[in-house]
Amino acid sequence: MTYERIADIQNRIENLPYRQVPDGLDFQLIRAKLRAEIDAPHDAVAFFEDSLVTRKFLSETASRYGLVASLIRTREFARAQQEIVPLRKTPSAIIANLDCHLAEVAGNSNNALKCYQEARRAYPGYRALFYGHAEQLLRARQPAAALQLIDARLLAYPDDARLYRLQAQAYAAQGNNLLQHRAQGEAYARTGQLGAAVEQFQIALKAGGGDFYQMSAIEARLRDLRSLMAQRDRKR
Repeated sequence: MTYERIADIQNRIENLPYRQVPDGLDFQLIRAKLRAEIDAPHDAVAFFEDSLVTRKFLSETASRYGLVASLIRTREFARAQQEIVPLRKTPSAIIANLDCHLAEVAGNSNNALKCYQEARRAYPGYRALFYGHAEQLLRARQPAAALQLIDARLLAYPDDARLYRLQAQAYAAQGNNLLQHRAQGEAYARTGQLGAAVEQFQIALKAGGGDFYQMSAIEARLRDLRSLMAQRDRKR
């Protein structure tokens, strides 16, 4: 019975010895990132500046990371680029992503693209770097290159709604309305917004311009989505 399993687990937990797990660097970096994003920008800068001057921190790397992230919010890009230099010595996907983001927001499009390419080679599994790279390609008006990345990624992560949203943006940049709305429909479907997904597929059909196989695939997907909506409504 469920209650018996719960009681058994509780008994086992109570008999386990307490063990303190030291915080890893990634934890410290994410905590600094959250503080930099949640506090008022100038307050965050002051906090991390003080922690570095007084040496009151659990991780100097994390405090400096938080300072760079805060300086980006106050748009002090030149100083942020100075402060991030020592961080580059630390191998970390989180730091690499901040470095690339800094190049991006500072307006160094070519440097940002190069940074994302190199960082993704070093940390191929880190999703934030992939998203940043695809978004930077779109900002640089390279939708074909962005689509090449996104389509390859979708083979490994077919249920990633954000990938479909990026795909929709890339198709929109190319003026392909049919595939834009099809991709946006898939993004809605992956987040459970079936009504919005159906609407997007209907718009895709009306847009026209696709070949026989594309239109057939859209019609088939539309039938599947309507069936899923009917099943959901029956359960309510």
